[in-house]
Parts: sequence; C-alpha cells; structure tokens
Amino acid sequence: GTFAEWLEFRARRALESTGTEIGVAGNDEVRRLTEQTAALFRLRIYHDLENYEGCTLETISLRHGYEGQILPGPNAEVEGGYGGLVARLAEEVDVRLGHEVTRVDGRTDKEGFRVHCLTSEGPERVFVARRVIVALPLGVLKEAISSSSFFDPPLPDLIAGPISRLEMCLMNKVELRFPRRWWPPGLAGLNIATRADDLVGDQPWSHWVVESDEAAVIVCYASGRFAERVERMPDDEAAAEATALLRLAYGEEFGGVPDPIAANVTRWRSDRHARGSWTIFNAGSRGVEDVRAFWVHNRGRGES
Repeated sequence: GTFAEWLEFRARRALESTGTEIGVAGNDEVRRLTEQTAALFRLRIYHDLENYEGCTLETISLRHGYEGQILPGPNAEVEGGYGGLVARLAEEVDVRLGHEVTRVDGRTDKEGFRVHCLTSEGPERVFVARRVIVALPLGVLKEAISSSSFFDPPLPDLIAGPISRLEMCLMNKVELRFPRRWWPPGLAGLNIATRADDLVGDQPWSHWVVESDEAAVIVCYASGRFAERVERMPDDEAAAEATALLRLAYGEEFGGVPDPIAANVTRWRSDRHARGSWTIFNAGSRGVEDVRAFWVHNRGRGES
C-alpha cells in the first residue's frame, strides 16, 4: 500500500486502542489523526534532514550525504562577532578592500601568477605573486570554472571535476523583531508542523530560534524548497506571511502575536559573492573523495 494508507491504518489502530468506535464520526477522527501524524512526520524529516543539511531530500546523496567528521567540543560564539576576529587577524596583513578579482593568470609572468582586479576606484589593478590562495565559496568557484577567462590556464580535472560535481545548499534566515516578547521567558525555540500533500514539499515557517528575549527577536531558519521561496520574497511580504502563520499556530496562547517592528531576510543564493550557504554531498558527488581532491592538488603544488 501507499504511505498514506499506512498512516490511516496506524491512526485507526491508535483510535481503536482508546475504545473509539470507527463509524461515520470515527472516520473524521481517523482523517484528523492521519493529517496530524503526517504533519508531525514531515516536521521530523525537515528538522533531521532538510533543515540540518540545508537541502531537499531529492538533492542529498544517499551514499555520501552524511560522510565527514564532526569536530569535538561544543559550539561557541565569537565575542563581539566575527568582524572583530577578522579585524584582529588582518592587523599585520596588507588587506585591499574594494578589489574584485576578475582573472587569475598563470601563463604570462615567469615570477608567478598575475591576479587581475577591478577596483572601486575604477581602473584595473594587477598583482604578481608566487602563490595564490583561492578561498572562494563553492558556488562562486562553480561560476568561475564555467567562465573561460577566470582561471588561465583552466583548473586541472583533479579539482575541476569535484567543483562541478559538488553543490551548494541554501539556508536563509527571516529575522523578526517585535515590540515585546510575546513568548514565555527562557524559551529556546518554536516548532510548527504544517499540512501538505507530500512529505518532502515546502515546509514553511516551521523552525524558529529565540535569539534574544530582551530585544524580542526570533529567527526562522528556512531551508530546502522553502528557502528558495523565501529568496524571492520581499522583506515585508515574508514578515507578513510569517506573522500570520505564528498567529494561526499560537493564537492568543501567549497573549497574542503583535506586528513585528523590523524584519530582515537573507538571500544567499542571490548573493553573487556566495551563491549559496555551504557545500553539501549531493547526489552525483563522490562525498569526502571530492573534498580530498583539493588537498591532493595543493600537496602536488608543494603546499602543506
């Protein structure tokens, strides 16, 4: 049978165990319980897979999706934010802001590479170096290797292949600030299960994290198909839809959900300096083997 039939069978068994008679009215109870079970099952799939990995079920590799290692130790926050960390690391480094690399040329200078940049001031600048460290996000690298002019000569197949095979997932955040904290104090997050015709479809506004009780800020983590939809929404439209669903889910339970006073939506796929959120082991990739290829390439060039 189908998964829907299995859910209905489980719902009937659950109701019968409580002594509920399955008649005409009982069928309505079966339908209600089946829909609730499916919604909760979708929520679990979303939290454990799509929201955690940032991609849809049909995108992740069944063989390689969970390869890799998780580093030991707890998650930690950088005091003052990452901006202070970057500034500290850059104190003794010649950092040139407003320079966008347009080409890395390894053919034309015996001293090494010639790196061509467009500057915010207008004219092109060229820097010559014995070594070039390319630390671009995968999404930007994929665009770079699709261009015939960014890397000259083109990158070898050893790493061009993995860049082509691997993909970037998408997770966007919808940050809402309210005039007051309408949720109970000390609450870490909110989870909302929604109904749908399939188990892997758009799962809207389901995973919220309370960022600050004092400033009354909560953040929705959107991934999978929902993240793609959020990407196309203006901030005010996203805030309105999110608030409407929060009110539908919680009603007056916590004193009502007020209108947010500020909203911010990230759009990492549209950001041409990112083109996504992080690298995933998608269907068609070779998992850790593809990542290891970068290390092998750098070792071959005398790097550690």
